[in-house]
Amino acid sequence: MGRSLSDTGRRGGRGVCALVVAAWLCAWAIAPASGQQAAAEQPTGGASEAVEQPSEEAAVEEAVPGEVRYDIRQLQRDMYQLSHMEAKRCLEVLKSLGYTTGPPQGPLPLSLLPAIFALPDTEADSVVATTDKLNPSTDASPQQRLMILYHESQAADVAALRKLLADQIDVPCREVLIEALFIELSQSAARELGFNYDISCAAATLTFKPDEGGEIPYLTVVAKRLYEGVTPNAQKFEVTLKAMIDERTAEVLSSPSVLTLDGRQARITVSQEVPIIQSTTVTGGTTTLNVTFKQVGITLNIKPRVTDEGDWVTLQIQTEVSEAPLEDYIMVGGEPVAPLISSRKVETIARIRNNTPFIVGGLIRNERGGQVARIPLLSSIPILGNLFMVRSDRDEKREVIIVLTPRVMELAGSNRPLLPKDSERFDFLDNRLFRNSYRLKAEDVFDLGFITENKDVAQTFQAARRFLEAHPEYRQKPPFDVVESGGIPGEEAIVIRMIYEVTRKLELQESVALDRLIYFAPAPEKPAGFKVTFLSETLGALAGHRTVMDHLDRDYPKDVLLLQYELRREGEGGGDLLAPVATVVTKRVESRKEAERLLYEYSKSEGYRRTRAAILIAGPQDLDRLRAAVAVREVLDVNNVEALLNLANFQVGRRIAMPELDPSGERIFLICDRVADLFYQSDFYYEAFQERFRAYYDGIREILAGQGK
Repeated sequence: MGRSLSDTGRRGGRGVCALVVAAWLCAWAIAPASGQQAAAEQPTGGASEAVEQPSEEAAVEEAVPGEVRYDIRQLQRDMYQLSHMEAKRCLEVLKSLGYTTGPPQGPLPLSLLPAIFALPDTEADSVVATTDKLNPSTDASPQQRLMILYHESQAADVAALRKLLADQIDVPCREVLIEALFIELSQSAARELGFNYDISCAAATLTFKPDEGGEIPYLTVVAKRLYEGVTPNAQKFEVTLKAMIDERTAEVLSSPSVLTLDGRQARITVSQEVPIIQSTTVTGGTTTLNVTFKQVGITLNIKPRVTDEGDWVTLQIQTEVSEAPLEDYIMVGGEPVAPLISSRKVETIARIRNNTPFIVGGLIRNERGGQVARIPLLSSIPILGNLFMVRSDRDEKREVIIVLTPRVMELAGSNRPLLPKDSERFDFLDNRLFRNSYRLKAEDVFDLGFITENKDVAQTFQAARRFLEAHPEYRQKPPFDVVESGGIPGEEAIVIRMIYEVTRKLELQESVALDRLIYFAPAPEKPAGFKVTFLSETLGALAGHRTVMDHLDRDYPKDVLLLQYELRREGEGGGDLLAPVATVVTKRVESRKEAERLLYEYSKSEGYRRTRAAILIAGPQDLDRLRAAVAVREVLDVNNVEALLNLANFQVGRRIAMPELDPSGERIFLICDRVADLFYQSDFYYEAFQERFRAYYDGIREILAGQGK
């Protein structure tokens, strides 16, 4: 493997002979733009074509005669993972800019470096083959990667190339949320004429009345005591004659939405399949039907294009509304063969302002129909038969309009319009087999615009990134390590506080029993140098003749307990393998403020990092904070800590895993240095953030000032 950029940056151009430098200067004078112009004459081709027909041959032929050439094994190698753009298109752009593209064929001169080519991707394949057997090979390697070959003296050129790719070429496009609304407006005159009966007596009941659903049943007679007669004992007679014209309001047929990329097509289909008989075959008394299905419903094809400013969206729109009324069929030989399908279609190109509803078109159709419900025999009596039937006529005019609302999603925004409501329905808690999870809501995330929108801070960090391009050896060192990762110094303290609030809201600390908390106390006489001690025993000794809660509830002055820890860091002299032994300190304090001052003075940061942390037990609220700090540690243990403790990732809508804590309180929890650190940061979160942020910010400004930046 080749050396990394940081290695080559430290070595710089040392070891390059004067002949090479002279040859490079000569090549630069002949081929401007860092010696890449020679590659611009190569034939256009994609990454896959470059693998089959390398373009370096022409570049090598145009190199300066007598120029020193370097074997591929002598060159440095660097990988670039494309995030948004296809490797083929990316290489075409780089080739147009004068870079050498395609896999090398033999030694390369300095004038043709750096050279970029795409690694072959895995052939497109399905998860499983069409047969019962799996695919013959399984490939889990990354896709769409570029390899950069360069000389060790070109670290700055490669850094500039990576910046060009990240900032201008391999960039994401904007997203557009399309909200569609299909509304049907109908004006109907439903005329209904008939009688409703509801007669009851001691001997019988007679009913001829529409039910709640509007259906008209047959005449129903239930005999009770026929010998007493019907008419003399009639208790109720209800005859209703009504004529009704019902004007209906708008009805929403569908309200779909879809998220798509700028310049990409999206498709929404809300439909059902209607069977259509193609043919009928009778063989030996068996009838076989050949049936096909046709989709009927709403189909919307849409392709947005956003202006550079993001305030207008041009939409290519194709929409179709089709239906198959139940009463309309194609009849063959008196038998229904296929439904009549009516279709209404709109195709247009519209320019719509961002976040503005727009009516695409109106589709109108008239519909007439009728229905007669009658009682057999009785309804056939001349004149009087009309009393035993109900006739319903329908004359409808239906109009379907389509309303579209495009919403341009900003790349750096929180995309809140895409998220569902803050509802507990999206929390997966109390599962028996699967991991519990919680979806962050707006109330769980602090408003930190005063940090992220500060211009001085943004300018300083931008200058720090430019400094790292020229000095890659600083990337992993404070105060530039956080800048390299794209984070904000001290942000983990604020995220810990937000997780702490979520933990308390879910009452996870209730599963952490006080009598099941242990810690490692110093014990020089023991082989390990410590002993396991229950916190309740230490608090009992602190309280003396009182109970623990009586002592914690009493007024100041009183004795308080401090569990002090040295914070361990991975990879520092095996510190991560040492047991987290606490130093137990008892102090008499005059007030709550003095007790918190003890905690702050011991736990505050020194320089770029915090080396110590303590747990203060002075009142009942501290025991609750300690239990919550243990619960926060459990939350961090079931999540990706590096990704979770980042303000950019801790956003509304994110789902975080929740630990399985024994509600019976039988589990024993160890109080360690991590718990002490979480205990301090969950309460003094702003002080912890300010300490680290100020140390990093001042350190960056001091180094940049020393470099004349």
